Amino acid sequence: DTSMSSRLRQPLIILSPLAVLVLGQLTIRLLVPIWGTWSWLPFWLFYILLLGFFIGLNGGAKSIHSWLVPSRGHWLWAVLACGIPVAMTLPIFLPNWKLLLSPQVLLSTFVFVVLNPLVEEFYWRGTLLDATKTWQSWLSVAYTVLTFALHHLWIGVIAAAGRHPAALAGPILMGTVWALTYKATGSLRLPIAGHILAN
Repeated sequence: DTSMSSRLRQPLIILSPLAVLVLGQLTIRLLVPIWGTWSWLPFWLFYILLLGFFIGLNGGAKSIHSWLVPSRGHWLWAVLACGIPVAMTLPIFLPNWKLLLSPQVLLSTFVFVVLNPLVEEFYWRGTLLDATKTWQSWLSVAYTVLTFALHHLWIGVIAAAGRHPAALAGPILMGTVWALTYKATGSLRLPIAGHILAN
């Protein structure tokens, strides 16, 4: 029955971050003993497929088209969505830019920097904020920001810096800014641009 499946779809999407968090942690913990630092790559491929499944469940190409409409609203949203990530990540990037001289690192970084923001914004902002749009606005934003930040704990399995509580500050701050930008502008264009700059 179509109405039954559409009634089940929204609760499934709303609860999907739990699946993403649990399956992500299990996957990365299984991969680290085998792949070491490079386990992020197979983990990330699995993660992208998992998010793609939930994006598809939420409407797929039709939803993506609606998320990529031109941004409306004040230009300050562009400054917030793109300026804050640059201010946060440039001090980390500049002393380490020579890592990109390795073709292996450059290629994987390029693919990650382009694809990850698209899929993450389509899921963490588009899919989840749309699925929770009947909630109070602050609760909808808090839910997506909290789950987005908790998802980033997988990095702590690979890198010691990711185990520090301060490592959650970036995803919390940027998740909040990008969620509010999407709500204010009706578009994911600025969050995607900001996410590319952050990555």
